This record gives sequence, structure tokens and C-alpha cells, in this order.
Amino acid sequence: MAKLIVFNRGGAAGKVAINADLVTDVRSAGAFTDIFCGGRQIAVDGSFEQVVSMLCGGAQHMPLDNGRSNGRDHPPARSSGGPFDSRQAHR
Repeated sequence: MAKLIVFNRGGAAGKVAINADLVTDVRSAGAFTDIFCGGRQIAVDGSFEQVVSMLCGGAQHMPLDNGRSNGRDHPPARSSGGPFDSRQAHR
């Protein structure tokens, strides 16, 4: 039985289903992630880490919404008090 993973197309409307068993390579390509199945290259939405996690079976742990469902289009700022604290950057 094929293990199909559904992704949003990168830069195009629609979705694509990929058989995870046939993936040969995954490459980060700017705003999108490229998945290679044999000689085919498919651009999908999501970071490299998210796509690899989904292909490895971790789909239930890392949704591919990139925070957009909460009205954010970037990751939340850190507030650990470290040298890259977002409060220090705005002084």
C-alpha cells in the first residue's frame, strides 16, 4: 500500500499527493521546499524541517500552516532574555 502525503503546491494553486516511499531527495529552495521523486521535481509549501518530518511520518506533530492560521506570517519572537531577545532589538 502506498503512503501518500498531501502538500500544498509551492507557488501554484492546488495540492499534490506524494508517495513518501518514492522520494529520493528533499532540497530547501528559498520560500519553498523541493521534493524529488525519481526525475520529477515538485515544489511544496513548508520549511525543509516540516516537509522532512511529514515524509518521515510526523505529520500529526508538525502542521504545515507556518503559523498563518493564527494570523502570523513569521515565527513568534523569542523572549528568553538572551542576546537575541526581541526587546533588545527595538531599543
